[in-house]
Amino acid sequence: DLPLWTGTMFSGFPFSADGQNEVFYPPAVFFRLLFPAALSYNLYLPFTLFVAAANQYVLCRYLGTSRLAAVFAGLAFGAGFPLANQSSSFACVATIAWFPGIIAATLHLAAVPGLRRATLLAALLGFQVLAGNFQFVAMTVVIAAFLFISNRPTWRGAFWFGVAGVWGLLLAAIILIPNVELYSLSVRAHAAPFPHATMVSPIQWLSLLSPDHFGNPAEDTYWIAFDPFRYFVSTPYFGIAIPVLFLLFVVTLRDRRDVVILACVVVCGLLAMGRYSPLQKLLDELPILSQFRAPSRWLQPFAAFLSLGAAFGLDRFR
Repeated sequence: DLPLWTGTMFSGFPFSADGQNEVFYPPAVFFRLLFPAALSYNLYLPFTLFVAAANQYVLCRYLGTSRLAAVFAGLAFGAGFPLANQSSSFACVATIAWFPGIIAATLHLAAVPGLRRATLLAALLGFQVLAGNFQFVAMTVVIAAFLFISNRPTWRGAFWFGVAGVWGLLLAAIILIPNVELYSLSVRAHAAPFPHATMVSPIQWLSLLSPDHFGNPAEDTYWIAFDPFRYFVSTPYFGIAIPVLFLLFVVTLRDRRDVVILACVVVCGLLAMGRYSPLQKLLDELPILSQFRAPSRWLQPFAAFLSLGAAFGLDRFR
């Protein structure tokens, strides 16, 4: 039976209406049906990280990097610290895993509009919505729309982009509609803006090269925040190779595409800072986006674009 309702939470709770339970997400359903709970967890998470890496590989290859650089970027994104640190929430990892693929499909549709490309984009968007974290869905839609417009599409392209968006949401209506109703009954629907739980403070960017610069909660030494949870969702650690290769990419900017990638990194990084960034005041005035309480999750698209730039940097270094 489908777990539509549970009596183990509060006085009862519409379990399936909460998208983060992934009741209708095909890969989650597959692993839950075929394997015991513990084994399902141990297989589903690596599979999801593989999906993230594969989508990042596709994005890099579409934009013209070498296979080696695309593999490097795929591993940097799919097995990187920011995404792996979200692994306590399956929905977060599963949703953002589709982000690079949606960006690649968006750029492809902008370049060559048509039914088949719109269908591909709709299918990827539908999968992402079914994965359940609507903050990442909203981020993806905003960034995809920006990149689509930046490519100066024709009216025909704009038509197919709109069709793909509506089609993708309809494919996931089975979870989207109940979740909207559930949201309307939550405290977030009546809070403007909703208090932020996690964000990247300016000093936390010192963790870019060293994840434990401010200690580690596992060793009870994390001192920058009272809540150790912030270590897992707002530590912008990427190691040494990725920032260095991205810096090489920045100093060798060649065309408009490179500038757009750089702009995406900068804007996503600023948005991840929440109230520490002037851009947050803009989001506070926008519907839907103003209700999300974890600005630090902008680190995920930040990581995707950072590793994309690093892939180009690797090619230019070679």
